[in-house]
Amino acid sequence: MKTRYVYNAQIMRVIDGDSVEIIVDCGFGIAFRMKARLYAINAPEMNTDDGKLAKTALTNLLTKHSLTTEMWSHTVKTHKQSSKNPIDASGKYGRWLVEIIGKRKVDGKLVNLNQEMVALGYAEDYLSE
Repeated sequence: MKTRYVYNAQIMRVIDGDSVEIIVDCGFGIAFRMKARLYAINAPEMNTDDGKLAKTALTNLLTKHSLTTEMWSHTVKTHKQSSKNPIDASGKYGRWLVEIIGKRKVDGKLVNLNQEMVALGYAEDYLSE
């Protein structure tokens, strides 16, 4: 799937291991608050112990790899929902598909938090095509 746009965003809260609520900076003084699903991953549901662990892991990653010290500030890349529905990327639950990009504090390298969740075993690879 092709990346649509890249934005600066503030993560307001973690809903579960693969969903967050964010404020996206659209530029020109325009900001948009929305729920987003992490692109290409699937975390366990919140009614399980693994789901609670995944939510905690995502919270920790957001804190560890924030672009600023004051808040959870990250870059998000949006993706199209599917080839059958290429314009509306909000999916059947009204959440946009995003990749969250943070920065390692030790070396300044960018980190894809979606891929980190999979690498750490808190989520599985999943494509919603």
